[in-house]
Amino acid sequence: MRPLLAAAIAGLCLASGPSYARPFTIEDFLALEDIGEAAITDDGRWLILERLPPYGQVGDFGTDAWLRLGGRKLLVADLKAAQPALEPLFAQAPGAGYVAGPISPGGERMVVYRLHARTWTMGVVDLSTRKVRWFELAVERQSIARTAQWRDDRNLVVIAAPAGAGPSMLRRELAPATLLPAFWRATAKGETAVSAIGAGRWLTLRTRTPDTRIIEVDVADGAERLVAEGPFLDLELSPDSSSLAVLTREEDLPPARELVSAVLPYRVGLRIVDRLSGETRIPCGQCDHLPHLMSWSSSGHEVLSFAREQGRSWEEGRFMRLNRSGSVQVIDEGRPKLAYHVTTGKTASAFWMGDDPAVLVTSADGRAQWRLATRDGSIDLTRRFATTPARPVAADARFAWFLQGGALWRTDRRGVASPVVSRVKAVAPGAAFGDGARATWSSPPSFADLRLDRGSASSGVVELSAPATQRTVAARGGAALVASTDDRGVRRLTLHSAAGKPATLLTLNRHLGAVDPVRMEQISHVGRSGRPLFSWLFLPSDTSAPPPVVVVPYPGPARGAPSTSFLPGQENPIANVQLLVGAGYAVLQPSLPLEAGDRETIHHVAEDILAIVDAAAQRELVDGQRVALWGHSFGAYTVMMAATQSPRFASVIAMAGIYDLASVRNVGPLHERLDPRQGASIAWTAGWTQDAQANMRAGPWAHPDDYVRNSPLFAADRIVAPVMLVHNDLDYIPPWQAEQMFGALHAQDKDAVLLTYWGEGHGVRSPGNLRDLYVRALDWLDRGFNGAPRGALPTPAPRPPSAKR
Repeated sequence: MRPLLAAAIAGLCLASGPSYARPFTIEDFLALEDIGEAAITDDGRWLILERLPPYGQVGDFGTDAWLRLGGRKLLVADLKAAQPALEPLFAQAPGAGYVAGPISPGGERMVVYRLHARTWTMGVVDLSTRKVRWFELAVERQSIARTAQWRDDRNLVVIAAPAGAGPSMLRRELAPATLLPAFWRATAKGETAVSAIGAGRWLTLRTRTPDTRIIEVDVADGAERLVAEGPFLDLELSPDSSSLAVLTREEDLPPARELVSAVLPYRVGLRIVDRLSGETRIPCGQCDHLPHLMSWSSSGHEVLSFAREQGRSWEEGRFMRLNRSGSVQVIDEGRPKLAYHVTTGKTASAFWMGDDPAVLVTSADGRAQWRLATRDGSIDLTRRFATTPARPVAADARFAWFLQGGALWRTDRRGVASPVVSRVKAVAPGAAFGDGARATWSSPPSFADLRLDRGSASSGVVELSAPATQRTVAARGGAALVASTDDRGVRRLTLHSAAGKPATLLTLNRHLGAVDPVRMEQISHVGRSGRPLFSWLFLPSDTSAPPPVVVVPYPGPARGAPSTSFLPGQENPIANVQLLVGAGYAVLQPSLPLEAGDRETIHHVAEDILAIVDAAAQRELVDGQRVALWGHSFGAYTVMMAATQSPRFASVIAMAGIYDLASVRNVGPLHERLDPRQGASIAWTAGWTQDAQANMRAGPWAHPDDYVRNSPLFAADRIVAPVMLVHNDLDYIPPWQAEQMFGALHAQDKDAVLLTYWGEGHGVRSPGNLRDLYVRALDWLDRGFNGAPRGALPTPAPRPPSAKR
């Protein structure tokens, strides 16, 4: 389904529960249930829902991205029935996981995927008979890509893995478990066991992964037709289905010049493939395309993309109109406004209004603008808005719809804006399984497919009662499925329709009705720039005295609401709020804005965190003299930087972090060293270090002082708090980052512990490992909080500087 485009959280409402309650424990976490995606068919007849088993019953914890697919089941409800009820869509094996794919245009069939014994297969279910036909195809599964699309109700186009192989993402995750023992056995037998990558004149030394296949499948008779073979990643059928726009994995990126970096380690190409003949055109042969933007114009003559030339930075990239004949037209409406996304790195925003592109650019005065490029000139679509929305919620040839100031606005092609519905809390487009995030980002739905959670009857939307914490998970045809979660984490899925009263179809996490509720407080404060900010404090429901506080920072965009992962009932295994609140602590999610190119905020992060803590302490919400830090990934880097700046922290837990920016730059994960065909992430780590969160802007050989100043390893002598470092052997961030930091603390006889969890990736997933982690972490926090109060002021900047060159 398409994800929720906007959401507001007004607070956590109190739930009716038993007269007694108990603390939330790790066993409660392991029993958490959830839902995956949901959709209502176009005719409004069927609601289809993915139900996830309790976390601890997944079965196979040996993968990261595929973990929550295990044990997943598909449910269906007939919305035309007098009392709709969820039931299995078809008979599903107990040990397998099932995932919903795209629904055919007429709503007769749906693609389904099955994960069983680490094997991924595709099937098609007839929604009227509930019978499934399985195919010997392993359809690729990418994080943001579309890999299966219906041409009509009978024919399906897919990107399939090479014959006899599984999807590349699954092969990548399983490489250490399968290849490493094989290499050890080969060496033990006296055989060769080696992998190799190169640079400079040897850049092409790495063996390329086998090509994927575009296959058209007749799901009625099972016939399969090969359309093309190539390094295909993502596909989009043209409106007339005669052509496919496809993104491709091209050669590894060379480090052409100092500031060129990327999140993806290879150039992304774009090809236009004739569906019948397989003839291929490459409109911009050496361009590197951003993978989140690829969409056809209404007429199907052009594809909208954003690309850069070889050796150029993304800031020098341009929006492009790529004609299916092979010609290219650059869209020059001003400097593109780029953003950073954790999945795809740099992102540029654009969409079609019919056959005219609208692009997000920055004007000469620094204001963001949505500019519509037409044959008659250029129009600023959002000139009447106080702030420019990041993207539209709907668009067609005549209008674009934006959320602004809590209302839904319609803008015509002249830039004339008018309000459509006021007091909108959330917008959910009609759902479409298997679209992929790229399709959502680059192709806004039509207004007819939108459903709003508040509005008038005349707007054609469903009126919802709007509980405090809710999200619309599916909507179409006058019906909406809403997930509401209370302050304990009990989640109810309620069907709303214009025809009758709301009906609860499913209740998840009933066991949480017996645990203590979580109380949430908004902390208002002023940022370093003078901007008003909000941070979020989570508290035990009943405390006799202000509790100690665990701060869980992650610098980034300013937040108007807490992260969903912090709310009750969420499957967040790292610094879980309910577990920490259940242990008697308060948990603070601080708002620490970090803009692109900002390298100074991190040097004041302890001061900024403690200012928010002090604001909460002044309200007697927390004990401001007992403050601990817990960070993961970039959050771990943040807490270690904070620990070098102030002696006030009682203890620190840092998981999966980077502590020496120079040594992490230009390294790749273990699976790539074992199987270089999977790619070489050297450009990815260079991109993260230079252009993304670290913001170093150059290599360590050019500016060594900056790398030293921004790496907590080189300020380890200034750390006072006890530090628990946690790192996993399969993390794509090298485990030696934690080993280096631990070694620095060990050499100075400082209090520190290093935990290594084996078989884990960037997070801890195994129930046994999670039980162990929280026993150790809660003991660590208890020992820190029960020690003597510490100082109150941040300390000076780290020393000494890097040696002069």
